[in-house]
Amino acid sequence: MTNYRIFPYLIGILLTLSHLSYAERIVVPADITSIQIADKLRYLKEDASKGRPDINEIRAIPSDQWTQLTANPNFGNTKDSYWFSTTLIFKQDFNGVIELDRPYLDAIDFYLITDHSQIDNIQHHQLGDKLPFYQRPIIHNNSIVPIKQTAGSHVHVIWRIFSGGAALQFEPALWSANAFQANNQIRLMLHSLFFGALLFAALYNLFIFFSVREPAYLYYVMYILVVALALFTVMGYSYQHLWPHSPDWNNESLGIFNPIFRIFSFLFCLSFLHLETRLKRAARIFYLFIAIDLLFLTLYLSGTYYTHLFLLFSLPVLVGYPLALISGLILWKKGIKEARFFCIAWIGIVITYNLYASTLLGNFSYSPHFFYSTMIAVLLEAILFSLALADRLNIARENAIELLDTRTQLLQTEMDKAANLHKVEVAEMASQAKSTFLANMSHEIRTPMNAILGYSQLMQHDPELTPKLKSNLETITHSGEHLLALINDVLEMSKIEAGRITLRPKDFDCFALLQDIDRMFQVRCAEQNLKLTMEHSNELPQYLFADRNKISQILINLVGNAVKFTGKGSINIRVTAVAIEDTGQSLQLSPTDSQEYEQVQSSSASSSMPLPQPEHRTALHASERESHKVIIEVEDSGCGIEEADHDKVFTSFEQSQSGLRSGQGTGLGLSISREYARLMGGDIHFTSVPDKGSTFRAEILCELGETTEVLSSQTHSHVIALKEGSPHHRLLLVDDSDTNRDLLVQLLEPIGFKLAQAANGKEAVEQFEKWQPHLILMDNRMPIMGGAEATGRIKSMPEGAKTFIVAVSASAFEADRIAILAEGADAFIRKPFKEQEILDIIGRLLKLDYIFDETTTATVAPVIKGPEELIQAISALPEQTIKNLRNAVTMGDMASIRQLIDSIQEGNTDNCKALAARLTQLAMNYDYDAISELLA
Repeated sequence: MTNYRIFPYLIGILLTLSHLSYAERIVVPADITSIQIADKLRYLKEDASKGRPDINEIRAIPSDQWTQLTANPNFGNTKDSYWFSTTLIFKQDFNGVIELDRPYLDAIDFYLITDHSQIDNIQHHQLGDKLPFYQRPIIHNNSIVPIKQTAGSHVHVIWRIFSGGAALQFEPALWSANAFQANNQIRLMLHSLFFGALLFAALYNLFIFFSVREPAYLYYVMYILVVALALFTVMGYSYQHLWPHSPDWNNESLGIFNPIFRIFSFLFCLSFLHLETRLKRAARIFYLFIAIDLLFLTLYLSGTYYTHLFLLFSLPVLVGYPLALISGLILWKKGIKEARFFCIAWIGIVITYNLYASTLLGNFSYSPHFFYSTMIAVLLEAILFSLALADRLNIARENAIELLDTRTQLLQTEMDKAANLHKVEVAEMASQAKSTFLANMSHEIRTPMNAILGYSQLMQHDPELTPKLKSNLETITHSGEHLLALINDVLEMSKIEAGRITLRPKDFDCFALLQDIDRMFQVRCAEQNLKLTMEHSNELPQYLFADRNKISQILINLVGNAVKFTGKGSINIRVTAVAIEDTGQSLQLSPTDSQEYEQVQSSSASSSMPLPQPEHRTALHASERESHKVIIEVEDSGCGIEEADHDKVFTSFEQSQSGLRSGQGTGLGLSISREYARLMGGDIHFTSVPDKGSTFRAEILCELGETTEVLSSQTHSHVIALKEGSPHHRLLLVDDSDTNRDLLVQLLEPIGFKLAQAANGKEAVEQFEKWQPHLILMDNRMPIMGGAEATGRIKSMPEGAKTFIVAVSASAFEADRIAILAEGADAFIRKPFKEQEILDIIGRLLKLDYIFDETTTATVAPVIKGPEELIQAISALPEQTIKNLRNAVTMGDMASIRQLIDSIQEGNTDNCKALAARLTQLAMNYDYDAISELLA
């Protein structure tokens, strides 16, 4: 009888023999660490139309239907399933694993068939990122199957792989347990260092972003984080550590990460290179690519992605990345320094993305080294972008230092560009840049000067002030006023270049001006052991009608240059005047200046202290008044000027060799002075001998001033209170500077005003609604809300029309004053303001009556107008007084001279007072020879 139970064994033997005919054998040596088994594999494409076969059907397939592999499997993007087979023969006992080094595979079925003895002796493991992670026999980001065999065992290994449309590629290897653990530790360490470095770069630049608030840093951080997350996912770590229970999301996440990191890379490119201002067309293209990626992301998340739009969604990569590199190269060529590291780093992006995309698309045979190459490229790219951002900070810092150190050179550069290009637009841009710089500089200096001069004025009212301290305060005040005059003249430099400079003539005390100049430079000359003498002839009128500020600036520039270039010796200043019959020139105010003068006068008037009206002053400025040519000579014993440098002396931004050696100045002083002198009908010339010294001679046309005009402008009283019965008016002080508000409080509170304060325009509007002040002192430039906007809001309210608003501004530009008044302000005051000025304007607007401290009222003294009046005044003195004065002058006894002049001052006639004033001026200048000549 036939034994049918032997058939299964015969079938198994036949299947084994059949398999041995096509399966490549791998003999596992005793000292194995690892074996790459790709070239020992045969593969078979599964026929999807026939359904999925079971393992027995696969084993029964003839050998001629299998194909031998020669390298790591790489079937590109495919939705087909593939079967792979090999046989392992173990010479010794073995404990190890089979690893498929490719984390991103959807489903893997491992079959281990031992000894080919029984069909049922099969181990089956299911792995892949579409299956729950906890089902894996070994918890690892790669697909790993344990294998433990005894010596002489034969193991038939078969596995089926489905990639779900992604690239089907992997690197198979057989590892001993110890070798695998050692290799795994090294791999984990390298991967940890890689992701740690990326995280450190992101956190470091995020910290810098919060410090500098530069959007490029934030875009860089987001780009690095998303790239790191994408690589973390591709390498299987996200599935292992972040979402092990979400296989569906694991497969969808890369479709989301890819467009996101492209979007942030484009945003970084736009922000870092400032493409919106430098390459506008390129910027518009990048915004288009960002929109395409956002559309792709939206469709992908909604599940409505269309494959026929693949070309459209490929544009950001195919065109965008090369365009970013081209944009960087263009800007690099244009001299944009920060484009250097950007271009190098962006090459890294292109390499990285190509490696990354090629890995996903299966464009080459898979190897883990490609992942390491990608990691290296990403890390280098992150480092280079960090260097680019740091380089950008360094460049910004260098630019800031250069801007501070070479402001005038930058201004000249802008002017040179305008001249070379002959374009009105470029010239206007340069002019606007200079105006903005000068306006900011004026504001920054005027604001602290407001406090300096304001507190100086307050301190002068202290009854316990000693004469020495009072003199020091007067010096501080005069020096501060000179500084403001310098600022105003610097602002007018741009007007000189544009041909729009105008004169602002007024009556002034010429002797007082010379005394101020002498006082200003005496200390500096004493520090340099220089002797400074100031002389003026008897022909020089004490009161002149001219632009005092410009004459003062000429004197300051000429004397300042003399002090700067004189190492030892002396500096002599000689001022004289020559009367001329008719110059044919008029020193009338321009319409703009007249309007400004009227505004100042109206701001200074009060019901208690009426001032001359503009119409009266216009009559006084008639051209029939006597004209004089004022001659100013400044002689020094300094280094002199080389003949080769004579042409540079009056050229803007040019300096002689001695000027360059000194390392001081900008080459503007003499240029401005000459323009001023020519504007006033004169000129400046010089003679110079190297190593001997120089003499500069300035000639200026002036008219004889009106004494009463000067003295009335000098007469003022200190306000101490409101008259009895006056209502207590509410004043709101609005200024972002605590110092300025405190100054106003100390000035106004003792007089009897009720005060409230606000630090910005928003607080001012809120205070107005609650408190309803009668008058507001409104600063113009403040944070949150400026004074102009706050003024407009208050004036638009029902009660706002009844409230007076005085605009207070540190701006020195007439256009700013006009703009502020146009917003509804009732008056305008420039910082730094004088105590009397602000009290006058408050008194005029609120119609107040003040109580004055009459002891502070300046004495109005007449002036000697000619030689005849001078002779009459001296003849009227007692003989003993003249004799004593001569003796004091001969002895150089300043104390006795002052006592004698005081006794002359006590005389009741105007001539005595005028003579005392003239002698005081000469004594202050130590001009004893002139006093002796008067008494002769």
